Amino acid sequence: MNLQQAVLAGYLILPVLALAFCSVWASRAWAGRCGEGLCALRMVLMLVLLRWTAEAPVGLSVPVVDVLGIDASFQISQERGLFLLVSELIWLFCHIAGFARSGGLGSIRALAIFLQMTVSVVVLSGNLFVMATALLLSVTANFFLLRFVGEEERVEGGSGLAASAFLLQAIVCAALLGWALGQLGFAGADITRSAFRAFETDGNPFVWASLALLFLWLPVWPWSRWYSRLLEVFPEPVSLAATVLICAGAFRLVEIGSIVYPRAQPGHYRALYFFGYGAALLLFSGFFSRATKRSMLAEMPKIMLAMIPLMVGVSSGRDLVTPLVISVFAPAFTMVALVASVVEKGTQINRMFVFLFLYLVYGMPGSPVFLLFGYLGSQSVANGAPWIVAFGLLWFLYFFSAVHLARRMFVDERVAAVGGMPFLPGSSPLVVGFAAVMGVVASVVVWMFGVGI
Repeated sequence: MNLQQAVLAGYLILPVLALAFCSVWASRAWAGRCGEGLCALRMVLMLVLLRWTAEAPVGLSVPVVDVLGIDASFQISQERGLFLLVSELIWLFCHIAGFARSGGLGSIRALAIFLQMTVSVVVLSGNLFVMATALLLSVTANFFLLRFVGEEERVEGGSGLAASAFLLQAIVCAALLGWALGQLGFAGADITRSAFRAFETDGNPFVWASLALLFLWLPVWPWSRWYSRLLEVFPEPVSLAATVLICAGAFRLVEIGSIVYPRAQPGHYRALYFFGYGAALLLFSGFFSRATKRSMLAEMPKIMLAMIPLMVGVSSGRDLVTPLVISVFAPAFTMVALVASVVEKGTQINRMFVFLFLYLVYGMPGSPVFLLFGYLGSQSVANGAPWIVAFGLLWFLYFFSAVHLARRMFVDERVAAVGGMPFLPGSSPLVVGFAAVMGVVASVVVWMFGVGI
């Protein structure tokens, strides 16, 4: 094992060491800050790994079941590293915002650290079996996190929401595990080669299954109500943790598709495009009926996630960087939106944050939304007149919804901020400053990641 592999292994096992270390000294006051320290160390290691991956990807393989030939192989590329770097910043915000307010390790903070570890395994795994297993563990940890927080905060309908999220996500995990178990002859190979061979073996039905899994995984209509409810009534750290999990799964499903989809037929792409387009239109129609700032802003991340299948469909397999960029940007965009729902306009830092939020939402030149819609527009022009008309309608609805959102949030004082339980203090300089930094960092990462868009 060389130095690069040792650093990658350290990045992966740091959460386990943090859990063990903090559980032994759980009575100490600093044990409640183990999550923040973990995120700081993992960000340092990730920056080092990103420096190395500029030359070549870093890989690590560990035998798991020698009889079946299954290896726990991990590989980090520039794309995966940038996704995890943004994710670690989100996790840092979640830990600071208070996964365990009472101090000590706590079951909620322990679940959050475990979820943080399994999500990184999902992103870095180079083996379909390991990825599907880690994804199932992540879904299970997210289920218990929602249950425990819902009981602690007395969230109405929290148990049903957790069950709905678990059921939908577990279906995708079961399908991936079934595919992995059926392909154990090459389970130790790189996941992209595995996906390509599975496509050659199973033909078009596998392509349809891949498209269906991507659409089922994303919280879009008609199974998006649980995600709206999650963003509206649960504390921000829990909502962001679930969003990171959703984006990590979407990131890997699109990565698998980067090998499979180019061999698909045009009908596959049109079907996925219309699925995503229809979901986006339905989300826009529901957006204008929302009564509170938080409920309106809860629709914005869903619209962003609905753009993933739409972008895959319009790309026709030529370039799938844009859906990956959305997966990187969506967690940071969600955090900025949630903070914007409670921000107060009084101080200078808050006014600067409002300006940043509007800059991102309106899709001004240079912003990630501008890049995404710019790519969608260029691909629509290349595909013909019907696609141009469809793009024009979608862009008009998005821009009109952004204008409506800004007017309701910052002009109409009669609009209630949130309903039910308390949320983050909008006047806190730490909360607003961190969210502003995250918005800037995410925009820079999108530029680095999507320079070819």
